[in-house]
Amino acid sequence: MIGIIVALIGAFCLLRSYVNFDFGMVIVFVTGLALLLLYRQKKAVWALFAGGYISFIGLMMFMSWANIGLKSNAIAGMFFIVPGILFMVLYFNKHKIGLLIPSCLLLWSGTFFILINIFQFGARMKFGALLTCLGCGFCTSYTIGKSHLSPRVRNLGAILILAGCLIAVISDQ
Repeated sequence: MIGIIVALIGAFCLLRSYVNFDFGMVIVFVTGLALLLLYRQKKAVWALFAGGYISFIGLMMFMSWANIGLKSNAIAGMFFIVPGILFMVLYFNKHKIGLLIPSCLLLWSGTFFILINIFQFGARMKFGALLTCLGCGFCTSYTIGKSHLSPRVRNLGAILILAGCLIAVISDQ
């Protein structure tokens, strides 16, 4: 692992003379990837979360350097999606059902923030979309962990989806 990191840093040092690159951004991203690799090899949970967020920060630094503009709601959505993905990875590795519902709710909450960034919703429509996304989170967690979860989780998801759709239909926009 150390050899890979040293080789990547050496390659970026060589490329740095040819390309106007922010070296700090590369260090942050490579550090995050190294921590993710550490999690893969040693199963250290702290390395998964630290590596996920450090890689995300490195990616945001790259997007800023490349002038790829994102609105604040999309970035806020990513702050929900990244831990949702990390919890999902932990769920599939450890098969602990307590990680499934938070991971699905975080993923769908992040999706909500990205949706309100893409579409121009009114206040009621945003609330309806939030309820629908949360309901989708519960239904997704029931679908993945059907053998371990009560049908009440699915029913709660269906009620939230129906309430969100009803609010969206009667909203003013």
